[in-house]
Amino acid sequence: MTGQPVRGRPVADLVGRTDELELIEALLAGHGQVGTGLLLRGDPGAGKTALLDAAAARAAADGMRVLRACGAQFEAEISFSTLHQMLDPLRERADRLAGQHRDALDQVFDLAPGSSPDPLVVTAVLALLRGVAAERPLLVIVDGVPWIDRASATVLGFAARRIGDDPIVFLAAARTGAGGFFDQVGFPEREIGPWPPSRRPACWTPAGRGWRRPYGGGCSMRPRATRSRCGNSPAC
Repeated sequence: MTGQPVRGRPVADLVGRTDELELIEALLAGHGQVGTGLLLRGDPGAGKTALLDAAAARAAADGMRVLRACGAQFEAEISFSTLHQMLDPLRERADRLAGQHRDALDQVFDLAPGSSPDPLVVTAVLALLRGVAAERPLLVIVDGVPWIDRASATVLGFAARRIGDDPIVFLAAARTGAGGFFDQVGFPEREIGPWPPSRRPACWTPAGRGWRRPYGGGCSMRPRATRSRCGNSPAC
């Protein structure tokens, strides 16, 4: 897989997560034994979303295209809800696909009912992702894997298993013990343990291309926009 060169510093400076960041670095660069995808597992508050945020920021800084979606419990019964969120920025590009594929993607953008997607939808999404990746490497991020609707899970699982030499990387996150489509895809998994008590950050705020320690005081003392980036850290 074509990737970006490894830089001299990790993806971001998250205290206590050096190993995970280096693993993500290798994934984005297409080096090592990581392959084309990675599933992060951990308990709520372990910092999975913070790692996804860091990966997205680094990928964008390196010139990769980033597509992202997050499964939500209240949308789990809405067919194509996750794909709709992920592919919405590509609506105009979808119009350039061949007629059958273009029409098939209307089912995604119109949230057509049904848990088993039309095979044309499956191949249309793969064609769309490959077309985007042909212009520049692509990072696909999926958070909240257990809450992805079944139709989206089927399509994403199909695409993830057929990446081949395309410059496409999948990065996902799920709670420990929760099932999802990545279980069948067979990507490597990384268990994200709890923050070491002595190194647990209160919160994190973006600083340039990386992250930095928060202001003094608790999250409630900071602006809403800042607090929203704290993720699920128990300290927040």
